[in-house]
Amino acid sequence: MSETLVKYSNSFMLLPEDLREVHLRDRIFMQQEVAGLLAASTDLDDVFEGILRIVCRNRPWVIGGYWEPDPSHDYFRCRIIHSESDAGMEEFIVKTRELRLRPGEGMLGRVAKTQLPEWIEDVREYPGFFRGREAEAGGLVSGVAFSVALEGEVYGVFEFYSQVPWEHDPEFLDLFQALSLQLTQLLIKKKMERALQTQVRRNLQFQKSRAIERIAGGVAHEFNNQLTVVIGYMEMLLANPIPKSDSERAILEEVKSAGEKMSVRTRQLLAYTGQQMFNISDVDVNERLKRSESALRQMARLDTELEVSTNSRNPWVSIDPEQLDHAVHNLVSNAFESLSPGGKVVVETRNANQGAFVVISVRDTGRGMEKAELEQILDPYYTTKAFGNNNGLGLPIVNGIVQQSGGFLQISSIKGEGTVFEIWLPTRSKATSGSFPEIA
Repeated sequence: MSETLVKYSNSFMLLPEDLREVHLRDRIFMQQEVAGLLAASTDLDDVFEGILRIVCRNRPWVIGGYWEPDPSHDYFRCRIIHSESDAGMEEFIVKTRELRLRPGEGMLGRVAKTQLPEWIEDVREYPGFFRGREAEAGGLVSGVAFSVALEGEVYGVFEFYSQVPWEHDPEFLDLFQALSLQLTQLLIKKKMERALQTQVRRNLQFQKSRAIERIAGGVAHEFNNQLTVVIGYMEMLLANPIPKSDSERAILEEVKSAGEKMSVRTRQLLAYTGQQMFNISDVDVNERLKRSESALRQMARLDTELEVSTNSRNPWVSIDPEQLDHAVHNLVSNAFESLSPGGKVVVETRNANQGAFVVISVRDTGRGMEKAELEQILDPYYTTKAFGNNNGLGLPIVNGIVQQSGGFLQISSIKGEGTVFEIWLPTRSKATSGSFPEIA
């Protein structure tokens, strides 16, 4: 039997050729197991944990960890750690879970920064290894780390450690680099699947919304026709010279008022479905907002604040003024409802895109929304409010009013910081509106 001389750190030992064959078989088995794992698993956490388990079952590695960056990529922390036996490695495991490493710090931080694999033959003597004492207590000697990247950004870093000295092994490094590429391909595949699922969900939502719009539009038209009859008869009864008692007149006035309110609601529902005929006119948004300011301030609680600022140099748009009032009032009302004591709502106007648009912005310092909430916020009957406090049509109606007026609604939000709703309306052209100042 032939033998090969191999150097481990500062000592020499004899490694039989058949042991090299065993290591080769181990690597082949590892590759086969990883390939099976990647083919069978659908959850990324299962994949990462499975890789740690597979590698640690094969010589010489006994413990491994998977590290991920925080959302800001300021530091990395170990999210999954695995060993075939925790005996003697408790201190190392605890230290690993506690540790936070910035890119460039230690072996793992350098791998995260350079995206190149790194091998340390003896971590106990390595000055840049932050767990040297704990590694020595667990009998850990050699270590290796490699990264997984997606679109140029480090997605995560794997690390593995052995309890025997292990000289820099190019074949093992090649194996880990191949594994890194396989994981990158898996991440790309998962990203494409999520994008496809999102598109399918949006298409289904669009189809559902269109169906609801058609049904709601038909119902609203019929309801509005009947309300017109009811309101008409109430007006005839009130105008009739036959004497009526005060209580009878009050009842008739109440019925007429209720009918008018419901008529407004049906017109708004028709606006949401794009079937409402608006009374379009040229509107000075700045002036309209100033007229509404008093009513808007009545929405504020004593422990909240409202700031109104009209900064649009060309405030003219073509829109139904009553519908514009409704849209702004709805957004401001929602903003105040999201506030905690001491919160603030800012309503302002400005021009954008070199004067092509007037923007009415409603910004609050309220609770904000998660991404999932933002994706549904304009869906009919979706609401973030308590049951019974809202019919879930306010924002869809606002969106319908804006779209029917040739504009669009833009929404941004940060959880815990607040939300901004922006109504973008095209400015009235000079050809139809006379002269107004040039917009810079």
